[in-house]
Amino acid sequence: MINLINIRRFIEYVFFIVLVGVLLLVSLVSAFGVTSDYSNENRANVGPGETKIIDLLRIINSGSDTIKLEVVLKDGAGVASYDGEKEITVVGSDSKNIPI
Repeated sequence: MINLINIRRFIEYVFFIVLVGVLLLVSLVSAFGVTSDYSNENRANVGPGETKIIDLLRIINSGSDTIKLEVVLKDGAGVASYDGEKEITVVGSDSKNIPI
């Protein structure tokens, strides 16, 4: 009977430690999201010789930390260009559009 009580207390103790650990780790997580109004179903149409500024990406910071990102156009440099700052800073609970 004593062994069962000790085992139960040990399990409760381990569960409590794991629960506190998870709560501490969750409070350290910060996240940001990158969204776009355009997709395969809703394309950004630009004809030959036509110039259009499109807010292609929207960065949303849901945390309280400041996020620094670098904008790089990897493909389509002959079709699209980015004339803004290469480094973008998004302050906590803010959002920014990136015009392409």
